Amino acid sequence: MKEILKGGGKLFLKTVAINLMCFFIVVSFSVITTILFKGDIGSKLSNSGMACFLIVSQIFAFCFTCGCIYPELWHIGTKDSNLVKFNHKSEDKFKGFKIGAVATVPNYLFLVFLALARVGLFPKFPMALYMLLNSSVYSFIQVIVGSAVAVSELSVWRLALLFILPLIIPAIAGVSYILGCKNISLSEKFIYKKN
Repeated sequence: MKEILKGGGKLFLKTVAINLMCFFIVVSFSVITTILFKGDIGSKLSNSGMACFLIVSQIFAFCFTCGCIYPELWHIGTKDSNLVKFNHKSEDKFKGFKIGAVATVPNYLFLVFLALARVGLFPKFPMALYMLLNSSVYSFIQVIVGSAVAVSELSVWRLALLFILPLIIPAIAGVSYILGCKNISLSEKFIYKKN
């Protein structure tokens, strides 16, 4: 349990850094798509421009997130696999998912705050701030939130959908750990071709 809590804490700090870097990815693609798709100065970004921005920035943010989480969890999985083989440790195929789940606890506390804010605690809380703080899933949040500017404008079902997004982290962590346990290296598969 101690390993899972420690690993989850480290992964949470990594997700903070990931969101910071993804913020710059989002801003960069926002500028690029504005230049490419905006018509007259001062006009709104076209629908095709917005779709392009959301899709491309999310693909880059997701790849960056996977690229940051995968190596460490893969390494933990490989190490644990060796310890299990020599009976120094009991097998836990869900360890990666558990580490990821611990890392998302602060995200869920923030979502609980959002839910309380919506019912009156802080109804004017800006959704733009929430999106920027979670830039690794900025596009997903934008699609879920729609035109809502403040949290009080969110419908219950939209708020409920926001609770699904943090599960991306345990999913990436869990799959990375399992691949490490099975000693399947994605980087080798991409870099080296079979003869």
